[in-house]
Amino acid sequence: MGLDLQATGPRHSMARLEDFRRAIADIPEIVEAYRLTGETDYLRHLVVPGVEVYAAIYKKLISPLDFAARSLAWKS
Repeated sequence: MGLDLQATGPRHSMARLEDFRRAIADIPEIVEAYRLTGETDYLRHLVVPGVEVYAAIYKKLISPLDFAARSLAWKS
């Protein structure tokens, strides 16, 4: 299943961008990632076998990066 996850963070900086890059580098299910302007800061496209795997990835990302998910769209 393909998922698009939009998220926002509390601050913007080059250090924050590097933290984001490091956090997603070891997650092969994230096949594309973008930093955006506007209300959404980051867009990640994931390919996962099910919602359980997505939930585990979300928990892995939210803690160190202090992200708040804005929206999630999936296509199975």
